[in-house]
Parts: sequence; C-alpha cells; structure tokens
Amino acid sequence: MARIPTLAAALLVSCCQAWNTFSPYQRQQAQLSHDEIHIRPAVEADLDDFTTVFIDAFSPGPVWRYVSPHHEQYKEYTWNCTREVVGQQFKHKPNNTFANVISVPDQHSTSDVQSKRKERVVAIANWKIIEPTAEDPTHGDIDLLDIGLGSTSCSDNIDMNMTRALDYNRQFRAADEHYVYEFPRKQMHLSLLATHPDWDGHGFGAAHCRWGMEMAKRMDVPVTLIATPAGWPLYDQLGFESIANISIKTLDEPEDLWYEYMRYDT
Repeated sequence: MARIPTLAAALLVSCCQAWNTFSPYQRQQAQLSHDEIHIRPAVEADLDDFTTVFIDAFSPGPVWRYVSPHHEQYKEYTWNCTREVVGQQFKHKPNNTFANVISVPDQHSTSDVQSKRKERVVAIANWKIIEPTAEDPTHGDIDLLDIGLGSTSCSDNIDMNMTRALDYNRQFRAADEHYVYEFPRKQMHLSLLATHPDWDGHGFGAAHCRWGMEMAKRMDVPVTLIATPAGWPLYDQLGFESIANISIKTLDEPEDLWYEYMRYDT
C-alpha cells in the first residue's frame, strides 16, 4: 500500500545512521540581526537537514502525534522515508514552487558532507504561486499535506495509524481545496514553514514570511496560508487576517484538531 499524503507520513530512504548523525542540533546562543539572515533556494545537499528540521519541528505537535503515534519507536524509519519523498519532490519541483532555506555557520558537524559545507540549515519554507485555474492541488508541493506521498519503500507505514491518517487526509484535503484552490484570484501560498526547535527565537520564520510577502507585493497578489495553532501568533503579528477556522474531527481523541485559514492582502 502506497504511503498517503498526511502530516505524519515520512519522506525518503537513506542510510540507517542518518537520524543520529543530524540530530540534535547545536544551539547558537547569540541573536542574529536581520541583515545576517540569508534566504536561499534549497539544493540537493540540503536534503538531510531539510528532513531533520521538518521532523523535529512538527513531530511534537498534536497532528503528528495523532496520525503517527508510533513515531518514537521508529524514528530512523520515519526519517529515512521522509527524506525519500522530499528528494523526489525536489527533483520534480515545478517552476511556480519555491523551496527556501536559511542556514547558519556550523563548526560542530560530524557529517562529512556538512563539514565540507560548514553550514547547517535551520529553517525551511515552501511557497507556491497558484492561479485560479490550477487543476492539481498536490503536484510539486513540499508541505504537511504531502508528507509520504509516493514512497513505495516505506509502504508498511509502521509508524502510522492508517485509519486515522486516511480520515485526517480526507478532511484536510477537502479544506485545502476549498479555501486555497477555489480562491478566485492568483495567490502566493505558503504551504510549509518550519524552524528547528533549537533555533527558535531568531526571527527565521518571520524572515521567510517577509520574503514571500515581498514577492507577492511585487506581483500584486495576496498571500495565503493554513496556520497551525503554533504558527498562528507569528502570522497574526505580521498582519495576516484570520478568515476561517478549520476543524479536523478526530476519530478517537477527545479534542478535534484545528487550523486557521489566513490571508495577507498586499
């Protein structure tokens, strides 16, 4: 059975030691100024860090715990599968999609690849320019909805509760299509934003947002996103308007999962 596009489904197959190699991160105590934060396009050499940032940022959250309750038992499996799908999507990224990263100098890495690069990716974002006539809401996205899409190597889904995952995916996909893909105007859509927990508080999330907001302003289009509870305060502070609450009904948990559809008009 192919892995499905949900928050907790994992992305790619790599070496079995990769999880231990790339986590935990080294925390840098000094604050960085706005001028020191450099956003660049993600490249293939970023895949290991991109995967670790994604998992370490989202796995503590309620959606991940709900869909992938066995994550703690199968961390290497999750990391390897996650990296596989991220790599696939990097290779097939369409021209209207932008995968960006923020990296910092790293003198402590034990990885041969990272030691040569002398940097560590600590924050990631994925943007997509969506036209009103867009037909395929899944193609080319690197986002919470598409984690695990197409990974035949990890089709056992041993880290997931598949009943929950399928139901969650159905509800979220419907909300995504309704609020994002049925929007009548061209838009700059933020489908993924994450900072590694060891690097929270440096303004990386805000920097990623401003990059997309500036691009949207030049195109004279709005910025849209579906916020998690953890992300909502940042977007609210940056001036995004809350348009609608999205409630995902859980099958066997006392509380539902929620998101906020938000928009910033440039």
